[in-house]
Amino acid sequence: MEVKSYIHDPIHGHIFLTPVERWVVDTLEFQRLRFIRQNSLLHYVFPGAFHTRFAHSLGVCHVAHRISKQLIHWVNEPEIYYPMQVYRLACLLHDVGHGAFSHTLTYVKFNGRSFLPTLNEVLDNYDVWGVTTGDFIYNLMAQDEQNSNEPIEHEYLSLLIIQRVFKNIPEKFLEGFSAEQLANDVASMVENKIVPSEYFLSQSQELFTGALKSIPCLQNDYESGVCIGSPNSFHKVLSSLVSGTIDADRMDYLLRDSQTFGVNYGLFDFEGILSSLSLVIDDGKFSLGLNAKRINTLDDYLWSRYQMFKQIYCHKTHVAYNLLLNFSMQELTERGELKAPQNLDEYLHLTDDYVMGKVFHAAQLKPHDKGKIQDFAARNLPKFLGVFEASVADPVWKKNKNEIFIEAGFGKEAEAVESENLHSIVMKVEVVKKSGSQFPIVFSFDKRENTYVRQNYLSKSVFFNQGLQLEKREEELSSRLNKKLIYFFS
Repeated sequence: MEVKSYIHDPIHGHIFLTPVERWVVDTLEFQRLRFIRQNSLLHYVFPGAFHTRFAHSLGVCHVAHRISKQLIHWVNEPEIYYPMQVYRLACLLHDVGHGAFSHTLTYVKFNGRSFLPTLNEVLDNYDVWGVTTGDFIYNLMAQDEQNSNEPIEHEYLSLLIIQRVFKNIPEKFLEGFSAEQLANDVASMVENKIVPSEYFLSQSQELFTGALKSIPCLQNDYESGVCIGSPNSFHKVLSSLVSGTIDADRMDYLLRDSQTFGVNYGLFDFEGILSSLSLVIDDGKFSLGLNAKRINTLDDYLWSRYQMFKQIYCHKTHVAYNLLLNFSMQELTERGELKAPQNLDEYLHLTDDYVMGKVFHAAQLKPHDKGKIQDFAARNLPKFLGVFEASVADPVWKKNKNEIFIEAGFGKEAEAVESENLHSIVMKVEVVKKSGSQFPIVFSFDKRENTYVRQNYLSKSVFFNQGLQLEKREEELSSRLNKKLIYFFS
């Protein structure tokens, strides 16, 4: 009988992996994450920020375990149940599609085209990208008409790599289900538009009736006498805990980044918010619940994430380095020294170490040249002109960068910059998820009525003026915490 593997983590202490998780970790696709840093070039600003997406992914899997243990009362350990093992695997693999320097590759262009292929180009060459016509990933990408001519995002690449990984899974890990079903179900946790398999739903139903002792049933369901949720709603709750406003991913990287950066931004009451979470039944569906006593813990968590973005992730020096790296990669690609990926194997070659080796090798060959590669290597940063910030939903973003630059009014010196010398880079702050259920259901226990009562986070949060109408508060919160920033350099 195979046993768990234990790993010592600087953030969470001893964490464990199940046998199938250990097998996933040992694949080349996952080991590649050892060579991709969690925060791109932030180690140029905060020298300790060298931790990798490999370490982060292990941490997210552990946080998923802590969440699983908290959500409901288990008869056995939660990871022995298929739906919960799928959830842990999804957390482990959520970042497996990231390329070199995380989101930077999306913005690199050369000879008038993007470094990464567009969604349409991947679909046109589906075979070399590991896509099968008519399968769940192909259909998902084909329906994304809005982004069809944009560089493919890492989320889609994660799905392709997840499918690739599980094609080679040993038979000993497949008990009652196929490799295709497992790949589909893990992918459905990462992207909730993918429908879970019937096996996942049947196992969820069995889990409700056999493995759960009690779930808070909110007042309307209690009075109707219907206190059971649907398997589909259970899947949505788990998916939101992979990627949502409150999820295992964010909980791990806020704590991990804060420690490695040596800052207090990003810290929050992890144990407090974890202990407040629960699975609840509301209107015949499973939902993520939050104990009303911990509402302000959620406020603190959201604010910590906002502060981390504003003070750390969007640091102007980090943005300047990313701009120089874009130019360096563009130059290397146009010179034929760096190859834009034409298939999934070539994409998997692109790690931070691989690209950085190319950049510094080019700089060392011609140290006295004048160019962006030498500027990057010698820390000769572009001149910062200013940053313009507005809510993501603000209509100002319909204007082009030159119009925004002029309206921003950065001063006479900035106004004198010729348009060809004006460079910009966009950063986003997303604290509140726009898709799916944004906030957990706040609930409390009424001792007099002996029932669980539904409340509303937006009515209790300290973020709002109490005179603001409830229906406008969600829009207000998104406006405050979801920002778009454009940085200008010359």
